[in-house]
Amino acid sequence: MELRIEDLTVHRGGRVAVRGVAFAVPAGARVALLGPNGAGKSTLLAAIAALVPRTSGAVLLDGEPAHRLSRRTLARRVALLEQHADAAIALTAAQIVELGLLPHHRGHRRPHDAAGQARAALASVGADHLADRDWARLSGGERQRVSVARALAQRPALLLLDEPTNHLDIRAQLETLRLVRSRGITVVAALHDLNHAAAWATHVAVLDHGGLVAFGAPGEVLTPALIARVYGVTATVLDHPGDGRPVLALDPTEEDS
Repeated sequence: MELRIEDLTVHRGGRVAVRGVAFAVPAGARVALLGPNGAGKSTLLAAIAALVPRTSGAVLLDGEPAHRLSRRTLARRVALLEQHADAAIALTAAQIVELGLLPHHRGHRRPHDAAGQARAALASVGADHLADRDWARLSGGERQRVSVARALAQRPALLLLDEPTNHLDIRAQLETLRLVRSRGITVVAALHDLNHAAAWATHVAVLDHGGLVAFGAPGEVLTPALIARVYGVTATVLDHPGDGRPVLALDPTEEDS
């Protein structure tokens, strides 16, 4: 799915959370959405999914304005993994994943193979052993894996991820990003780890104070000057000896050291 964001502005909580953001994402691309806390990443993802109202501008999905699509149609095309999952839900992990199948139900009928599809999605993220566990009793990392499985079970053409590696150990972080990449769909993921972004993404979009600072290939965007400007840290950018991708060594600024 091609995603195009045109001069998007969103007010949230009485302030401008996203300000005049515009960029285009080719079908099948992987975009790392970067920026410090409060930069507007979560709001931008919610606006793309039409979960928060636009003040102005547009989000186009294969040329169609997202806000004009029905909720069911949108849910069949776009899946959003939010940053914070509600832990107080009396369902098993498999039942949580089955929620991702709802947009594909015919009327009120549950697909006969819904349980099998849910378990297959859990297996794809290495969480099939959690299928019958109570969602409320899972650890933060276990809930994150199940949430990724639910989003994948939705079979979206556009996958939106808000800190998908949150609560995961290093191996699980890398496996999750590798799994998402293997699906070949368009992905926009808010990430904090710049090295994950450089290794995984085809494009990076950097936000600061709600505005778009830079958009492009990781090697072109993740420069010492930009990182110092946006994050206030000193960066040394190296070439990975295996594939040449940018590898960032970060240090506090001289004023902080």
